[in-house]
Amino acid sequence: MSVQEYLSENAKITTEPPSASGTTTVDTAAYDNLAFAAILFVVRVGSTAGNVDIRAQQSATQGGTFSDIAGSKIVATVNSLAIDLKRQTKQWCRVRITRGSATTVDGVVVVQYGAKNRPVVQPGSVSLKAIHGGADGVA
Repeated sequence: MSVQEYLSENAKITTEPPSASGTTTVDTAAYDNLAFAAILFVVRVGSTAGNVDIRAQQSATQGGTFSDIAGSKIVATVNSLAIDLKRQTKQWCRVRITRGSATTVDGVVVVQYGAKNRPVVQPGSVSLKAIHGGADGVA
């Protein structure tokens, strides 16, 4: 397989900070997917005990009512969980993290990909360097 472009030219990478231990429901930010074909959410939780799960949700507007996307719920049996969505029916999407027992959300990485306009400008919260070739030397 030949790679013609960097993933970062075709994808926007966003990170969300960790949350303290608790039993509350945590919603990620709402992501506008109008300019992208798909979106990948990777969630890291501190513990898998006690009914911890994630699910994708969507809404027609950023501040609107979000509804679950059918079939998207994943019950945590490992600490890293991922949902990869493409062609969702509404413009805005997010992930809801349900914590049935005390656990942390160690972090969330969101990759919106299949950009309609390239190259993608990365948000200021992500420092990125694309490297062509892998010559030995000083990093």
